[in-house]
This record gives sequence, structure tokens and C-alpha cells, in this order.
Amino acid sequence: MAKIYVASSWRNDLQQQVVSLIREKGHQVYDFKHPDDLQVGFSWAEIDPNWKDWDVDEYKTALVSPCAEEGFTRDFNAMKDADICVLLLPCGRSAHTEAGWMKGHGKKVIVLMTQPQEAELMYKLFDKVVSNTSELLRYLNALDAKSHDDFLVLNLNLIGRYYDMIQDGNKTEEYREIKPYWTKRFFMLNPEHPDNLGCKSTNITDDTLIYWNKNGLAIETLISEGAIIAKRFTHVCFRRGYTNTPLFVRLAGISVGIGKPQWGAPPDTPVFILKLEKTEDIQLI
Repeated sequence: MAKIYVASSWRNDLQQQVVSLIREKGHQVYDFKHPDDLQVGFSWAEIDPNWKDWDVDEYKTALVSPCAEEGFTRDFNAMKDADICVLLLPCGRSAHTEAGWMKGHGKKVIVLMTQPQEAELMYKLFDKVVSNTSELLRYLNALDAKSHDDFLVLNLNLIGRYYDMIQDGNKTEEYREIKPYWTKRFFMLNPEHPDNLGCKSTNITDDTLIYWNKNGLAIETLISEGAIIAKRFTHVCFRRGYTNTPLFVRLAGISVGIGKPQWGAPPDTPVFILKLEKTEDIQLI
């Protein structure tokens, strides 16, 4: 089942109903209004009941307040952790910013439009526009069916030149920097490794990365020792820039090494290497 971030407005009366419906289907859903059972989500009124009257300088000051930092970090971590964003209309700038960031980072975005809205051309960037919760749940079920062990897709964006090279069979590797974001995206804790036997989850968290850094444990070493292993992706779905033009390629594996500069790797610098096999004609849902 998927991890889903519902991006919407505090004023949207359907938000709680949509969260509940998706949860009933077994998905893990982040509710920004109630991040956990005991907590109410961030509100500017926590900082100042008269926040709507702020001038620009007052807003800038509030933006870096501890309350705002905590609220942002909580929501942003949920965005990073999620597989799918449901953009529930009507909503404002915040929800659209969240959906745009998530799409830009290879996550699927579904627009739920239950009533007529002003027409928006750029929703073509997103994966699906649905008009009711039944259609939303059917689409989520179809996506979930594609997430079984025989078909696990990694979504990535590519600039046009490299997209064309892969499509033509002239580029068999794709590279990403060895950074925390890609480490968490590509790898997981090996549940069979002695160091991980007490772990409740195979997810690599920010705390895990901090611990490794403090103890001088390099990602390359952890991979070579088998403490972390690549997630079991079977395919990569490349998209040309931020368009909806997909290219499915079978993934042979993910490793660390020195890539080829002519294929986009930095010279003489270790990177994550995605080994690509053949392209496949797979129809999107």
C-alpha cells in the first residue's frame, strides 16, 4: 500500500473525508490538520491571532519562528516520505507548492476536482485529474497493483539530451550524487545484517544518516559490507524534463562507482550508478 500526502486547504470541508476514505483502503495517509492523534497541524494563528494583518516584514519574521520551522519540517518530512500526492481542490498556494515539489521529485500527483474550477493548463504536468473519490480510489488501486514485487517503478526526471540517448540505446547508465536524499530514495537497511536486527523498519531515516556521519561510516562502505541494500526496483520510468512523456527502462541494479562524463557523471567522483537494460513498451494507467 502507498504512502499518500493529501495537499489541500484548511478551509476545504472534504479534506477529512478524503483522508478517511483513503485510509479505509489500507493506505498510509498524512493529515496536515492532525499529524498525529494528539496534535493539531500548524496554523499562523499560533504565532499571532492577527496574522492576516501582517506586513511583509512581520511575515518574514514569523516565517523563521520556531513554531513555523517545526510546522514546515513536519509537513516537509511527510512530503519526502510519501509516494503519491493527492491535490484536493479547491486549495491555495501552499498545497500547489507542495504538489509541484513532489512532482518535481518523481512522485505521482493526482488532482481531485469534485466541483468546477477555473481551467488550469499546467495540470498536464501531473499524472491524473479525477472528478470524484470513487475514481480516485480506482486509480490508487491500479497504481498499487503496479507496485508488486514483479513491477516496482522508480520515477526520475531527465533532461532531453540524456532522455534521447537512453531511448536510442546509446546510454546504459544514469547517475545521481551520493547525497542523503538519493541514499534514502535508492537504498534500505538490510534486515538480515547483524547491525540491523533490532530495527523496526528498513527505511533509512535522517537520524540514521546523522549517526553514520558522526561515526565516519561512508555509504560506499555500508553498501560493500551489506548493511544497506538497493531497494527492489525493477524499472525506471524516466520523464523528459517535467513533462508527462514516459520512458520505461528495465533496471539491472544500483551501485556506487565512477561514471562516464560523456553520460553526465562528474569526473573522477563516486556516484550512484543506475545500470539500465532495455526499454520496454509499458502503458501508463
